[in-house]
Amino acid sequence: MNWIDVKKKLPSFNIELSDWVLAWDGKRVGLAFYSRCNNEHTWQSNMMNCSSITHWQPLPKAPK
Repeated sequence: MNWIDVKKKLPSFNIELSDWVLAWDGKRVGLAFYSRCNNEHTWQSNMMNCSSITHWQPLPKAPK
């Protein structure tokens, strides 16, 4: 999979939240999701600096 620049495209939403994705903050890769609530759009993660997320990609499909 290729990394997607957050300036070009954001994860799709299911009502107010995106699916979990892999995100890159310039130092590390971690799990994150993108939310929109009360007209505020923010990345959420407890693994990284959310204000520094520059790229993301969907998680791979689970094994069969």
